[in-house]
Amino acid sequence: MHMTSRLGGLLLLAVAVMNFPASAMADPCGLVPPLVQAGADAGNQARITRIGKQRTYVFFRNGVESIALRPGFSGKVDEFGMLIPFPSPPAIRKLPDNVFEQIAAAIDPPEVVIDLRPPSGDGGFFGGGGGLGGGGGFGGAMGFVPRNQVRVIREEAVGMYEVAVLAAGSATSLKRWMDDHQYSYPSGMDAVCPEYIEQRWCFVAVKTKVNQKAAADPRPGQRRIDNELPEGASFDGHVQAMGFRFRTRQLVVPMRLSVHNSGKLHNVVYLLSDTPCKIRHLPETFVKRQVSGEKLFDQLTQPLPLRIIGGTIDDIPLSRRRGLAVERDPRPHNGVAAELFAADIVAARTGRLESRSESFEKELEKINAALDLRGADVDRDVQQLLSTERAMLIRATLRAIEGMTLTVIDGDFPRDVLARENLTFSEYHMPLEKSDREHYDANAPFGQSRVSPGSLPGWLGLALVGVAVWFLPRQNARAKRGRTLLLLLALPLAGGGQAAETPSLSVLVRRLGNPEYAARTADQICSLGQDAVPALIKQSQSRDILKQGWAIVCLARLGGADAMSQLNRIQSHKTTPPLVKSWVSAALVKAALVGGGWEGLADQLARQPTLSRSVILAAGPQPLIRIMLEADNQTARRQAAGYVAAMPESPQQTAIVATEVVRAVKFVPASAESPWHGGPLFIPGIRWAPDDAVALIDDLIRWRLWADERGDTATRRQIDNNLRNIGLIHAARFQPPPSDASIDWLRAWKRVIGDEPLRALLAEQHVEGKYADLLAE
Repeated sequence: MHMTSRLGGLLLLAVAVMNFPASAMADPCGLVPPLVQAGADAGNQARITRIGKQRTYVFFRNGVESIALRPGFSGKVDEFGMLIPFPSPPAIRKLPDNVFEQIAAAIDPPEVVIDLRPPSGDGGFFGGGGGLGGGGGFGGAMGFVPRNQVRVIREEAVGMYEVAVLAAGSATSLKRWMDDHQYSYPSGMDAVCPEYIEQRWCFVAVKTKVNQKAAADPRPGQRRIDNELPEGASFDGHVQAMGFRFRTRQLVVPMRLSVHNSGKLHNVVYLLSDTPCKIRHLPETFVKRQVSGEKLFDQLTQPLPLRIIGGTIDDIPLSRRRGLAVERDPRPHNGVAAELFAADIVAARTGRLESRSESFEKELEKINAALDLRGADVDRDVQQLLSTERAMLIRATLRAIEGMTLTVIDGDFPRDVLARENLTFSEYHMPLEKSDREHYDANAPFGQSRVSPGSLPGWLGLALVGVAVWFLPRQNARAKRGRTLLLLLALPLAGGGQAAETPSLSVLVRRLGNPEYAARTADQICSLGQDAVPALIKQSQSRDILKQGWAIVCLARLGGADAMSQLNRIQSHKTTPPLVKSWVSAALVKAALVGGGWEGLADQLARQPTLSRSVILAAGPQPLIRIMLEADNQTARRQAAGYVAAMPESPQQTAIVATEVVRAVKFVPASAESPWHGGPLFIPGIRWAPDDAVALIDDLIRWRLWADERGDTATRRQIDNNLRNIGLIHAARFQPPPSDASIDWLRAWKRVIGDEPLRALLAEQHVEGKYADLLAE
């Protein structure tokens, strides 16, 4: 099996393995011979292959470097991960998946074409030409790490990924730490890792599970990565775009291991820097375009070019002319690129690796995660809230791009050049007559994701320059499943190993708006119970949206009449921002789930059905099963059963739901009433496993016998209806009788479970004598 990775190296290397024994060697992008699936025929080798061009964005100014990429791959996989070296600890952020299309549109903006012809009858400073040196980085930036140790610099969740930033004393200690924490250390790295460690670089380890888009689509603040891979599933497409910003004295892109990738190493590098550049030791012909900062600024801020065919602007109908301002707005086409450039310029200007807008967005995502909010609707609300600040950032900052140059380097990078050293750059001004769209179109077709039958949607993953990318063996992943840790940003705790005393409520409330303490502070406030509600109600009206958001989170957790009344007031207020209304809706849904009040859920579903649904499903099966069995309203029971049925997205999740349903309707001989007393019985239509189906039917048969002995005809009929559920009886291999007579039901069930289990079932309710003839059959 093999995977190519175009800028394969920041990348350190790409490793792909599928369905191999745990002891099998990983394939680090061709460092070892390609591996095939265990037991596969030579002619049926399942490989991980690179697809499309590897496009990488690089920014460098004032000792700040930024790298962004979104590579593509194809093949059958289980778990995805990577290991990336950096000269200093990077700030990590998720980027829009269309970032490279938008960069291309910044280089060559699309034209607005108006055809007026009558219809036919057919209807920084790089040191002159001397380059940037040979290795880059703040040598020793990580400080001394003992040979047998790994220092964890930071752990966090980024989109769908679990990320750890590490400093290692040796390759052996790095491998041991990664193995202990369920990251996969790719084989073949031992030759290069010591060199990065000697230069005191750090490593970013990334992992996630690959699964269905509906289950694991990367969303802001996603905190759970609990997705199983369907048998035979494959991935074909591009991975999640990610950005890394770090400090370095010299611009450097580590790609040495990419030389071991098979096939061509076709890369497209967009370099935004103070000086026009080329890659040292690569021919100048690899430089395809150089766009001056002045031109780039105009193309990012001025109306799109207008081309009129068959007339002049005066010939354009007035109605069309009025809409030209919207048609020629560049922001839908390259606004993402403008934000990317502006954020990097701010970082270079201030020396801060994370801009205020980026850190603010992360805090909003944490609040979303605390309320289990995911999906396009809440993403849109977040972006709307940030849009004003981002627009101000672009206006205040982007003009600084006029002193820079965007260089496009495109081609198959020679292996001998990549093998010698990390990529470095030197000053180069390409001839102006060759730097135009006619010679090189930046909008050359981007590879599109494809989905093969039985495959995963093409959306997943991620890769970086010089990254180590790998896929864990399926059996390895299953063995580790359930032990995977979600890595969140570590919050400062009291030192010395002593438990810190909980501060006063007034102190805690003030901390709610401090990103450094907010999440932990919310937990401490909730531990105070209802005494904290009055103070939280006041903070839920704060103009500080972060403090307001965390107050809403706390009110949702604490519940109670006063908290719910305040949340409803916020939601009904006309001036409440859409994102805050989404938070309140999620809070009310969570409170309704805890209290079992379907009326509150139904109200929120009517207001914001998509958001409410995501929160309901994130709550897990137990509160929904309680509503399914206990709600006074028949419609509420039916809808709750529908949500329970929609919850499983993997066999493992189905098993969890089935276990909870069976537990909820467990037969208790001494019961005075059934678990679903007071309303109809609905059994969710999940894909029942045989053992779960048999267990559920067995309990229903017992409840049926219990109802029959009490003359409870209504309950007996409810059970009869559910015992004829096609999915349930098919899984249990149970054939219901044509009549509704109790003896016929028991006889049919005897064929499934046998004589002795049936005897025990009857003895439990002391009716052996009544059915002695059945037992004698």
